[in-house]
Amino acid sequence: MLGDLWRAGSFPKPCRFLVVGKSVTLGIGGVSRRPRILLQPVVAVLSLAAGLFFSHATIAGDEGWSWDHFSASQLLMGEVFTGPVLSGQVLKGHGAKGRVGPNIRRVMEHSRYEHARWGLLAVDLESGRVLQQKSPDAFFAIASNTKLFALAAGLEAFGADHKFRTPVVYDGAIASNGSLDGDLILVAQGDLTMGGRRNPDGTIAYTDFDHTDANAVGGAVLTKPDPLAGLDQLARQIAAAGIKSIAGEVIIDDRLFETIPLRDYFLSPIVINDNLVDLSITPGLPGGPATVDWRPHSVAIEVVSEVITQDTPSEPIGVAAEKVGQVTRITVTGQVATDGLEALLPPVRAFQIGDLPELGEAEQIAEIARFARTLFIEALERAGVRVSADELGPNPRESLPSSDVVAGLPEVAALESAPFSEYAKLILKVSHNLGADLTAMLIGVERGQTNFFLAMSEFGRVLTALGLDPDSFAFADASGSRSFATPRTIVELLRTMGNRFEFDAYVNGLPILGMDGSLAEIQKNSPAVGQVFAKTGTGVMVDATQLRPFLTEKALGGYINQARGRPVAFFVAVENGLVRASIFGDIATELIEISDDLGEISAILWSGRY
Repeated sequence: MLGDLWRAGSFPKPCRFLVVGKSVTLGIGGVSRRPRILLQPVVAVLSLAAGLFFSHATIAGDEGWSWDHFSASQLLMGEVFTGPVLSGQVLKGHGAKGRVGPNIRRVMEHSRYEHARWGLLAVDLESGRVLQQKSPDAFFAIASNTKLFALAAGLEAFGADHKFRTPVVYDGAIASNGSLDGDLILVAQGDLTMGGRRNPDGTIAYTDFDHTDANAVGGAVLTKPDPLAGLDQLARQIAAAGIKSIAGEVIIDDRLFETIPLRDYFLSPIVINDNLVDLSITPGLPGGPATVDWRPHSVAIEVVSEVITQDTPSEPIGVAAEKVGQVTRITVTGQVATDGLEALLPPVRAFQIGDLPELGEAEQIAEIARFARTLFIEALERAGVRVSADELGPNPRESLPSSDVVAGLPEVAALESAPFSEYAKLILKVSHNLGADLTAMLIGVERGQTNFFLAMSEFGRVLTALGLDPDSFAFADASGSRSFATPRTIVELLRTMGNRFEFDAYVNGLPILGMDGSLAEIQKNSPAVGQVFAKTGTGVMVDATQLRPFLTEKALGGYINQARGRPVAFFVAVENGLVRASIFGDIATELIEISDDLGEISAILWSGRY
C-alpha cells in the first residue's frame, strides 16, 4: 500500500492508476498507464451496484463524494473502488462548491477572515475520492504554491539525478612556462549555487529562513558553506592543469539566456551566492555603533555601517548602495537591539548585486557578470594564478567568439553540481524565488528559448503534457508573484507526481509541518508534526488607508500521511484576510498566526476528524 511505503520513508516505485470502466485500482511498479481489464464484467457491475447502494445516503446534497461512498465497495472488493473516477483525475462529486466539516469551518470562520474567500480540496491519493472540498473549481491566487508546478516541470524535464556542469575553457595557447597567451572563459550554465551551498556530504545547505528573504521577512540564518567554494574549486583545477598566469582576459560567458530584472532580483545564467552580498549586523554597547560583516568579501565591495545599538530600536535597518568609481559602496543604516538574542544571532540583511538606482537597466544587468568576473579573478589569485587583466574591470563579453566556437575550445576545468533533487529541496523548503524562475528558464533553454517569457510558454507546455488543463492555471512567472490556479488542478498535479518515478525527489523537497523549511514553526505541538509535506505561499500588500498589512493570499498544498494510514493530496487557500497589526507593529506574529491557521487545517485533515 502507498501509505505503508510512505510511513517507511520513501516511495521506491511510481504508483499508477488503472481504469476498468468507472472503477479504479492501484498498481505498484512499472505498470502501463493504458487501461487494462482487471475484473470480469459481472464482478465490475456488482461492485458498482454495491457502491451505489451503500453510498446512497451520503451523496445527496452538495457534500460531494465522501469516505462512506467508497467504504462499502472497498469492503466488498478490496482495492477496487467504484465511482466516476478517470485515470489520474480527481473525482468531482455532486457539489460545485461542496462543504467542509465543523472543525475546519471553525478555523475558516475566525474574525480575521470575515470578508475572506476560502478554497479547499483534499483527496485520497490512491483512489481519488474527495474528502473535503470548498470551491474546488474556482481560481485562487496561490503565491509560492506555483513552485509545486515549477519543480514538477523541472523534475519532468531534467530528472532528479540531473547535474549542471559549468566548464572553463581557454582561447589561446599555454606556453611551456605556464602562461596562457589568450583568454580564460567561464561558461555559465545556470547552476543556481555554483558550489556555494555544498555540504561536505554533497548535499545542498539551506536554513529555515533563507538569506534571500532577509530584507522582506527578517530572521535569516546564513548557511555554513563558503559561497565562493565553487569558484575556488575551479581555480585550483586551473592551477593544477599547469596554468600559472593569464596574459589575456578572464571572461564570464553569460549568453546561455538573456539576463533580465525579475521581481527583486536579476535572472541570470551566472549565480554566485544568489547574486547577493550578505550583511551580518552585530550590536555593540547601548548608544554605540554596531559592526557589520559581509560576505563574499571582494575588492569590488565596500561596506559602511551607520547602525546604532539601542535598548529599544526605533529605526528599521536600511540598505542603500552607490557606485564609487568601480567599487560598489553599501551603506547600512538604522538601529539594532542590545538584547542577548541579537548578539547570539546577528540580524542579516542582503544587497542585490546591480541594485544601483543611478545606473540604467543595461548597466545594472552588466553588474551581475562583472561581479562574478571579479570574484573569479580573486579565486584564481588565491590559487596562485597571476592575472594581468584588471580585476575590477567590466566583463568583456563582446570579445567572446561565437557560442559554437566557445563550445569547441579546450576545457581546463569544470564544476559539477549536486543532483537536481537537492535543488528541489532548496527551492521548495525555503521558497527560493530565483531558483524557481531559473528552473522555468532552463526548461526553455532545453527547448531552444533564451527569453524568459518564451521559456514560460515552454514551461506551460510541460505542465499540459503532464495532463493539466491549461485553462485551470495562469502564471506570470514560475515563483508566484502573480499566479492563479484552481484547487482541483493543484491536487491533480500532486496526484500526477505521485504516479512518477521522480515522486521521492518531489515529496522529499517539501517543507515538513513543525520540522523544517517554511513550515518549521507551524503547528509545532500538533500530533500531525512530521506528517504533512506541503508548500506554503503568501501574498501581502500594505493598506495605506489604515497603515496595516493586508493578506491578499495565503496557500498551502502538498501531501498528508493521514493518521488512519491513508495518503492524502490537498490544497487550501484563503484570499483577502484582514491583518489587524500596524505596519509599524508586530506584523510577523500575526502573519505566523495566519500560517498556523492553514497548518491547523492540514492537521485536521491528518486526523480525519473534519
